[in-house]
Amino acid sequence: QVMDMFTMFLASEQLDLDVQELEKFCLSQIPNDRVNKTFDLTVPELQPLLQIATKKINDLHLHLGLNPDYEQYIYQCWGNRNYPNSATQAHCHPEGFFSCVFYVTGNNNSYGNIHFFNPVTQMMPIVRPSMVKEWNRYWSEVYEIPPSENMLLIFPSWLWHQVDTTSGEGRISIAMDTKIKMR
Repeated sequence: QVMDMFTMFLASEQLDLDVQELEKFCLSQIPNDRVNKTFDLTVPELQPLLQIATKKINDLHLHLGLNPDYEQYIYQCWGNRNYPNSATQAHCHPEGFFSCVFYVTGNNNSYGNIHFFNPVTQMMPIVRPSMVKEWNRYWSEVYEIPPSENMLLIFPSWLWHQVDTTSGEGRISIAMDTKIKMR
C-alpha cells in the first residue's frame, strides 16, 4: 500500500475581470523606472479583484481542511511590472499565510513562467535526473506554470518561487499576501 505523506498545493482559476482597466490602473501607478509598487487596498480599481480573490482564498482555506472559525484576509497587495529581459529571483513571503498572483497580462511564451520549488530539499542531492523515468509529484524539484491573462494562482506563502526572464512586451501582475484571523 502506497500513501502520500505530505502534500503541497497550488490553486489556479481563470477569473473574468476587466484586465484592460486593471492594466491601465497598474501602468498609471507603477512609474516607468520601477518594477513594483505597493497598492492601497482601498482604491476602487482593485475592489473587484480583491473581493473575488478573498472569496477564492477562503473557499480554498475550507477545502484544504483549515478551521472554519478562522478566515483569511489580504493584508498587502502590489503590482509587478516586469519589463522585457527582467526576471524575479527566487523568494518566499514568510509573513503571509497564502500568497496569490493575478496575471493582468499573459498568454504567450514572452511573459516568463513562474517556477515553484519543491520544499523537500533533502531529496535534491540524492535523486538524479537519470534515475527518474517519469517526473511527478514525488520526484520533481520544480513545478512550472506559464502565465495567462486573468489567471489567479494561490499557494502557501512560504513556498519558494521565481519568475523566468521575460521577453517581448514584458508582463503585468498583481500579487497579494494573506494573514489569518478568528471570524
